[in-house]
Amino acid sequence: MATSGPPPASGAGEQVLHTAHRLAAALNRCSDGISVHAADGRLVHANDALCEILGCGPNELLQLRPQDLIYALDLEATLERFQSAFSARGSSETIRYRVRRNGEELRTVESVVSDLLDEPDVGAFLIATRDITEQLHNELRLQQLTLTDCVTGLANRAAFELSLLNSLADSDCAALLYIEVDGLDWIIDANGYTVTDEALKILGARVRSTTRDAPIAHLGNGCYVVLASGPDCRSVLMFAEAIQRALNRPLHLNGQVLYPTASIGITSAEGRDCRPAQLLKEAAATAHDAKERGGARVQVFDETIAGRMERRLAIAHQLQHAVGNAEFEIYYQPIVELQTRQPHAAEALLRWSRAKGDDYPTDEFISVAERTGLIVPLGQFALDRALADRARLVPASDLVVNVNLSVRQLAERTLVDTIDASINEAGICPAQVAFEVTETLALQDFDLANRVINDIRDLGCQVGIDDFGTGFSALGYLHKLSVDFIKIDRSFVQSLGGTTPSDSLVAAIIALGDALRLRVVAEGIETEDQLERLRRLGCRYGQGYLFASPAPDLEHVVAAAARQALPRDVAPHHVAPGVVLAQDLVDTRGRLLARSGQLITERMLELIHRLAREDRLAGPIAIRAPATDTADHPDAT
Repeated sequence: MATSGPPPASGAGEQVLHTAHRLAAALNRCSDGISVHAADGRLVHANDALCEILGCGPNELLQLRPQDLIYALDLEATLERFQSAFSARGSSETIRYRVRRNGEELRTVESVVSDLLDEPDVGAFLIATRDITEQLHNELRLQQLTLTDCVTGLANRAAFELSLLNSLADSDCAALLYIEVDGLDWIIDANGYTVTDEALKILGARVRSTTRDAPIAHLGNGCYVVLASGPDCRSVLMFAEAIQRALNRPLHLNGQVLYPTASIGITSAEGRDCRPAQLLKEAAATAHDAKERGGARVQVFDETIAGRMERRLAIAHQLQHAVGNAEFEIYYQPIVELQTRQPHAAEALLRWSRAKGDDYPTDEFISVAERTGLIVPLGQFALDRALADRARLVPASDLVVNVNLSVRQLAERTLVDTIDASINEAGICPAQVAFEVTETLALQDFDLANRVINDIRDLGCQVGIDDFGTGFSALGYLHKLSVDFIKIDRSFVQSLGGTTPSDSLVAAIIALGDALRLRVVAEGIETEDQLERLRRLGCRYGQGYLFASPAPDLEHVVAAAARQALPRDVAPHHVAPGVVLAQDLVDTRGRLLARSGQLITERMLELIHRLAREDRLAGPIAIRAPATDTADHPDAT
């Protein structure tokens, strides 16, 4: 194969020709290309397979020179290796090089040179040649697959760690960004993996377009990593915020609109001797910490984060045992009418009553339960206990018990049926139950949240938005959510009267709620000054330590709040009375909607009117207004 030309005519050449003719039939049955060469390397015979590999006939092949076959860039090195193989007697050598098939198509071949000159039956060099072009392509594709994330097409963990290792070796690593998509489990539960994979692909492309040439990878489960470079920390933070803005754009997918957010953790190897695994661990812990603090934020690593992560792991371990040992109970905090301080509702709050060891704050263990999935059984416990406690109150009470719904619960396909079954089991009417959904949760998957909220309200329950004002786009979507009330986040209430524009923001939220006919509840009221400011701003409902601390006995909590209430005739402003049912109200399914003599909310009246229009009430209804104050409020009759 190495040299071509007319075969030698005498002596050893005749022996080689004789060998070639004698072996021709056998050689042509070989799938590999086989060529027979004389002691000086000249080509004497080539089988049909070699002619096919090189794209020429046997006679043509004998006339070609090496430079006519071997790719120019490989020619010199390849001829040197063949010459070396012919000179090293009794050995075998493998040579890989590129050839021009038909003089044009570039192919890669591998030739094995075997010295059989001393074999009596051969007396020649045999070269076995294979076309390995497809093999190399397959190996390259396999290598790419092992270094590529199959969902997004970006680099995977192995490829990124290699890039990170090289960057650390070159002292060229400014910062590592760990980007974690918030609420991914919810998106998966609500839409399935096909839609979620498509979402991750689009989000990956957004990160890619923002990072330009910076190394980027998808580690799986909605976690992206980027190697960032910049002159200082500020430029890296600006870079991270640009990525966050790109990810926050609405995502239209499968007929739905998703509103993705991301938590970004940043760490740096500058001035430290770090391994890739350590940097990834630090950045991941920082992103997880940002998510635990509400998500949709950028955070820089510090040593306290590692301590918090270890604490969360300890909580997760102990939660597993606590759920099985029934270490939880429900506390209640009243929601009152601000003008009279009359109890209107009570929020059910989950508490972990540990027998020994440190007590963990509710927000802390709830966030861990959310991540581990334990929030689902905990949420069911809270619902059942709250409904059971509500059922023990006097039937005529119009008090509503508020129960919180988590991200995991909202994504459960059986949530509405579970709520319906729990209400029926408790034997209370749906209007006595309200559910609170955080603003961030409602906006993560707006279509799903709104659908579930509507289904819950169709049961006759109320639904409200908790922590209102903390989301970046809540005001733009509130009018599209079918809710009954909003709760102003405590951070705004605690800032009332200060240097921040909280008074104006709270006034705007109250005005928005009034315009949309929503009840507005202020959370976290702790001082008389806050109460008075909220009254002047027109807020009608509130809760906080000023009125009562959370306590475990619902009946006691309600009674204690009622004792502190002001008589209506001395209240700062008049409060309209409710509407009273004169008889039990039952729907066509036999389900009790309201009890005789019960005060009814505006939402319950809407439900009654709708059921009456749809002929879904079991019998005639009779309602009356309270005996007092009807002249001032004719709409109540």
